[in-house]
Amino acid sequence: MQQNEPKEQMIVGGDLAEALKGNYRVHVVQWVKDAFAITGRHFWPLVTAMISFLALILIIVTVIQVLMPMSVLSSPEAINQMTPLQSLGLALFSTAIAAPLFGGIILMGIRHSIDIPTKGIHIFKGFESVTALVATGVMTTLISQLFVWLAASISPLVGYVVTLYTSAIFCLAIPLVVERRLSPLNAIYYSIRITHYQLPFFIGLTFVFYMCFIIGLVTYGLLLFVLIPYLVNLLGLVYRQVIGVSVHLQPPSQSTRSDDWTA
Repeated sequence: MQQNEPKEQMIVGGDLAEALKGNYRVHVVQWVKDAFAITGRHFWPLVTAMISFLALILIIVTVIQVLMPMSVLSSPEAINQMTPLQSLGLALFSTAIAAPLFGGIILMGIRHSIDIPTKGIHIFKGFESVTALVATGVMTTLISQLFVWLAASISPLVGYVVTLYTSAIFCLAIPLVVERRLSPLNAIYYSIRITHYQLPFFIGLTFVFYMCFIIGLVTYGLLLFVLIPYLVNLLGLVYRQVIGVSVHLQPPSQSTRSDDWTA
């Protein structure tokens, strides 16, 4: 029996080369509707992944507080009194920790967009690209924070607008790293280039994401367990329709290995 059988590859959905030229269309109503249907079929794996994500973050924060009791994470008051440089350091540190897990969740949403089932444990698939994901997250966070600081020095409102803008133009960077295995710089450049062709849509999408998080926090986080699976699947669907998902067709002899990623 051959151990290294070739896999055929196909792209489902959009096309990266065409997306870089702006040759894609946005169908907001249809995508919103389709994302609901996808979430109905692939809801619980993302809930399980969220629980794992929160548990790991809690463990990490607890370890930091035990090892460094005088750290800025020791109390809410300490966080509020941080200098701008400390705030940037905390943002970069948080991004570096969360990037692989966030990449795994996004990869689950992309897989759901082509109706491939997942398991909650697949959140750890992001660690297969951990270096690239951390680098991408740190670079986009650093760029965003610097531009937001400059904008906020003019007006807090301008700062909020810039936050929305930078979040929108970087929203495809991590998906490109985790699904297409692009380098961080290429993923960031492609994300900026692709989103600018339909910037109002991506800004609107980012605004909806922020509003959903605010609504979820108002409900003490409970509603987030419903909203986040939907938002993850919506982003996965947008990615599929705009960029396309690379699917590796398993040979018949490997078709029973349900734990293998095929997309």
